[in-house]
Amino acid sequence: MILTWPPEYDRDPHVIYAVDDKFRLVRCNGAWDTFALENNGSAVKRSKIEGVCLFAVIPGDLSAFYDRGFATARQQGHWDHVFDCSSARVQRRLRMTVTPFGSGFVIRNILLKEMLAPRSEANGNFADYGRLIAMCSHCRRVENRKTNTWQWVPEYIDDMPLEIRSRLCPACSAYHYGEAAQSGRTPISAA
Repeated sequence: MILTWPPEYDRDPHVIYAVDDKFRLVRCNGAWDTFALENNGSAVKRSKIEGVCLFAVIPGDLSAFYDRGFATARQQGHWDHVFDCSSARVQRRLRMTVTPFGSGFVIRNILLKEMLAPRSEANGNFADYGRLIAMCSHCRRVENRKTNTWQWVPEYIDDMPLEIRSRLCPACSAYHYGEAAQSGRTPISAA
């Protein structure tokens, strides 16, 4: 992909990155590295992720959704999606805007809301979550198999278990990836 990367992208405080026609990361702005380093993500600095396929890091249960989103961006000139990108200590909501960029796409993630994460709901009892941990691909809550609920357990974000599987919790599945999301409409309260 040979395109001119606008210098405004490098000055933008929001994370901006470009992917080629095979969805490989080809360029990121400085805000990418800033965000990565603030979240213990030195392994995903720009210099280390060039050429990585975006779909290799999107949880499998979200691949079809994002595939449709990129197709919408190609057909309509853009696609927006509100998503969570929380760490153990900070909960964040962002708006992703995808626009065609040559044969690939440019993606801009704008921070909408940031607040301190709540205290852990595990109360020190980790046996209730089972040996194979189910973590929501969107909100990062984990399934409590004993109570059949999804709970905020930041301990699993800081020190992710080896046996974890990503899937959508029922609330995120319905709200962020259900009928409104499938049609391209963002739920009003998500903005």
